Amino acid sequence: MTLVRNEQDTSKAVLSFTPSQPGLLSIIIEVTDSNEETIFRHYNLITLPPLFTLTPNEIIAGDLLNFEFSLPAGVTVNNPYAVLGNLDTGWYSYPEKASCSAGTCQINFSSWMLDSLPSGEYYVGIYEGIPQQRDRALAAGKIDFLELPWLSIEPHQVIMPYSSGQVLSLQESWNESIWNQGDELTLEIFQEEWEQDIPILKEIPAPNNIQVQDDIINFTLPDGLDEGWYQVRVYRGEERIALSFFSASYPRFQVKPSEVPAYFREGPVIELQEDEWEIWNATDILEIRLFSYKDSGCEGSKCVLEATIPNGELIKTDDVIKFNLPDIVDCGYQEVKIFRENNLVGWSDLYIYAPWVRVEPYRLNTDVENKIVQLSINDPETWYVSEADQLRICIEKKNYYGPESCQYNLEYKQTIEPAELTVSEDAISFIFPELETGAYELALQRKINTEFWRTVGWGDFLYAEPPLKLQLAGDVLSGDPPTVKEGYSDDIQFILTDTTGTAWPAGEPLNLNLFYFNLIDNCWNYMPWDLQPYDVVVEEGCINAKLPIGIWAGDYTITVSHANVYPENEFALAQFRVLPILELNPNNLPTAIVNEPYQAIINVTDGEAPYYWSIYTTSPEYQWPAGFEYYSNENDTSQLMITGTFTDPGIYPLEIEVRDNGGKVSYHPVQLVVREGMPRVIAGTAAGLPGREVIVPIMGDNLVGTGVSGIQFNLDYDPAVAAIVDDGILRGTIPNVDIHFNTDNENGRAYIAVAWTQPLPAQINFAEFCRVKFQINSNPADATCIVYLNDVDGTILSHGEYDIPAEVINGTIRATGYGDVNGNGKVDVGDAVLILRHSAGIINLPEALIELADVDGNKDGVGPTDAIQVLKRVVRLIDKFPVEI
Repeated sequence: MTLVRNEQDTSKAVLSFTPSQPGLLSIIIEVTDSNEETIFRHYNLITLPPLFTLTPNEIIAGDLLNFEFSLPAGVTVNNPYAVLGNLDTGWYSYPEKASCSAGTCQINFSSWMLDSLPSGEYYVGIYEGIPQQRDRALAAGKIDFLELPWLSIEPHQVIMPYSSGQVLSLQESWNESIWNQGDELTLEIFQEEWEQDIPILKEIPAPNNIQVQDDIINFTLPDGLDEGWYQVRVYRGEERIALSFFSASYPRFQVKPSEVPAYFREGPVIELQEDEWEIWNATDILEIRLFSYKDSGCEGSKCVLEATIPNGELIKTDDVIKFNLPDIVDCGYQEVKIFRENNLVGWSDLYIYAPWVRVEPYRLNTDVENKIVQLSINDPETWYVSEADQLRICIEKKNYYGPESCQYNLEYKQTIEPAELTVSEDAISFIFPELETGAYELALQRKINTEFWRTVGWGDFLYAEPPLKLQLAGDVLSGDPPTVKEGYSDDIQFILTDTTGTAWPAGEPLNLNLFYFNLIDNCWNYMPWDLQPYDVVVEEGCINAKLPIGIWAGDYTITVSHANVYPENEFALAQFRVLPILELNPNNLPTAIVNEPYQAIINVTDGEAPYYWSIYTTSPEYQWPAGFEYYSNENDTSQLMITGTFTDPGIYPLEIEVRDNGGKVSYHPVQLVVREGMPRVIAGTAAGLPGREVIVPIMGDNLVGTGVSGIQFNLDYDPAVAAIVDDGILRGTIPNVDIHFNTDNENGRAYIAVAWTQPLPAQINFAEFCRVKFQINSNPADATCIVYLNDVDGTILSHGEYDIPAEVINGTIRATGYGDVNGNGKVDVGDAVLILRHSAGIINLPEALIELADVDGNKDGVGPTDAIQVLKRVVRLIDKFPVEI
């Protein structure tokens, strides 16, 4: 950039430069006169990208913001987005997707986008790819916008059905005169509608009986308007001079509760209450209809009548109606409409929600051998173990048809039937079928009747090719994985290298997204747009880009996806770490036990003493553990002391702030886990007939907050009673598990190691690590052996980075006989009770116990006759069961 003084007229100068990119350039010019007095002036120099012509290029308030344009010669944009902005004020809109076909592009902004904004010159900027590039337009078009005064309108909501001759009044604001008495004014009314995803204005008949007063215009509303929003334009001759809006709608009432969980077993009582308008009387003959809206592709949504509640099932007063929610309604938004003599008189809505369940793994790669997927419960009412035979999972693929991630349909793919599910109190697992790659929803459904399954839970799932791991390098990044200290002063220039050399060609439009791993939520979160990579340049085999300053400490993933694919297919990734300026040791708090005194010491390892500490509660709970105290060590301020005796178990997300004497500050998310007791590793019990196979589960309890991702243990057992069968170490309920073992049946010992990829979620309290299949020897009668979780090499729970102490509980294997269903070593009346409860459908006996309970010799299942045989054995009317004869 050069500034050259005009030698003939020194009061003038010529500024010249060649802009490298569009944007706002801030410059300061210094001028000194002959008296050596100097002044400084600040200027904002705006550099525009190549321009194109917008149609229309003039907008008056009330016009729809639907534009067409052709890009300038030589400008090509893949995956175009657009923003509406004003260069003078700096205002700009959120990005909207633009569509291009046969050289012509279209973009539709929301009609209210320019409401209350001043008149002036605005621009539509076109950029490529993700939203963080929106201030780097590749091309732009200009429009002139004329703001109009807004008029208040009464009533602003027309309640339907309205009577013929309904009068509306437009009024000037108290400080603004728009028309004069005697002006000849006309009105136009338009209804706002949508036509193939494009907003349109539908003109309706002009209003009648227009009366102009000093500051009021009265007019008669045309008959027969539909529900919707209406725009009123005021004209003086051909000139549009003012604008207003009103709505026409049926009266609404309150619905209590407004949200109902879809897992309800008995239809909850729904209460409708009149709010502002009188809609019904107790003596009215009414009918309530429930409508849901089902997606139907790009054509919009289809209204479906789900249930009708007749007048006879309504409990009515003059202002309240009560009814039981029918069983056959599905989850989703329901319109609740009241009809009198088949005429709609009022409506509201009710949301029936299916709780979200955590899906693990969220991303399943196609190349893994273990395709077990697990749904972990969040709301304990979502399912019961006793409902296992009434549960199924519907796998539905997300088929995207629009520019945004929320615009998709669910296309049915496959159903996992009850027999293919493993159901426990905390989790449901199944083997994912061989489907094409893509994004899916897993809908958990419960059988209501022979024809209807209600969705009672859902989770997101991604079945994808394994991502390509890219090498990440940068001017300030170092190490493996690459790291950088928090608080770096300049943007990071980095390069991603494809070692395979086949992932992309030079110049292909690619999106780079940055994700941060939240230690508290144990998940990856998308970073704000202003902290995303920018200035992306794609070359053959590598990608150059920048990261802005302001990224906080933690672990990060940069994903790479094709810019013109929906949803984004993250086919490559790279990871790096930002280290805090002041590091802590340890970086998390040790676990607390309920009602036991607690003390933790946190040390800061960098910086300059003295140090200053603070702790804050964070989302989602924002809750202090009762009894929590903290203070810095008086003799050594680098130590933070945390104490307390906690009575309430749970997981408490916190954030530690530490500041040193030099003003350096770091924030560290941590969590305090308060458990009922020590984590436990439990060997289950098993009983069976001699010669039969039995399963001993190896389980974990009190696991909240441990994040366990592996277990190592030894089993000791009596080889005279039972032996582990070949390949007898089986997976439990945890997905993506690797198991290795070495069994020694001669000496009664097994060495077992189990590891999995993702730590258990923080809220999981119970898990089945694996199952050990034994065969009871044929010779023992009523023999028992203890299954010891031996401490020769220790029983170790592991997080990967550290070990977790655990209490060990041993199990038993017992060779039993027919009739001993409760496993107490004898046949008694308790066995008969269990058989009767099973035959009545109150409980479900496991398969191994069903064999012991089926004693009548009929082989027709377990029923009352088996209980009778047990009772006869108890009172010694028989010595053997029919099955033993």
